[in-house]
Amino acid sequence: TQYFFKRVLTETIKMREDHGIVRHDMVDLLLQAKKGSLIHESKEDEKIHDGFATVEESDLAKSKVKRTWDDDDLTAQCFIFFFAGFETVSSVMSFVAYELICNPEVQKKLQKEIDEVAKSLNGEMITYEHIQKMKYMDMVVSETLRKWPPAPIVDRLCTRDFTLEYDGKKIDFEVGRNFFIPIYSIQNDPRYFPNPKKFDPERFSDENKEKINQDAY
Repeated sequence: TQYFFKRVLTETIKMREDHGIVRHDMVDLLLQAKKGSLIHESKEDEKIHDGFATVEESDLAKSKVKRTWDDDDLTAQCFIFFFAGFETVSSVMSFVAYELICNPEVQKKLQKEIDEVAKSLNGEMITYEHIQKMKYMDMVVSETLRKWPPAPIVDRLCTRDFTLEYDGKKIDFEVGRNFFIPIYSIQNDPRYFPNPKKFDPERFSDENKEKINQDAY
């Protein structure tokens, strides 16, 4: 698999460099990173909608990276981008479709928002910014991620000794220890999300989202 990705990426880069092709996609970003010319472009309206399904870009992504990228680095980025993004996104979309079928009232409300946005476009193509402004769409995706997280559990490796004090208890973490975070269990725990088995996008409405324990989501 790695040889396939490396061959495809190498051939794509060579073709674009030989013919001066620019497509404003991930390959172009990787080429800029390799040449050291990748910079963060700020926009005045960069923060369009403060939704749960929208993750604010880290300041680390806005700093200029001075490392040298070789072909193996670029191939690895494409490999992770494909496998980490393809399966997770398709899983979330499948669960969204499933919940919309099971909850016709939610489907109807989301369809109404989509129709309103489509009408406002006056025949123009929909853009990323238009989708970002769809509040109910964000609520539906957020609730889907809450009920059906594509990564139900994640693991982390401890890199420094520390003691976590929580709920009157002390937990020692030692360097080299691997620990697991049960995302599915936390997000389906009635202590954090009342009636967790119910698909309820209203949890993430402007009126209710401040009540959500963000350490549990």
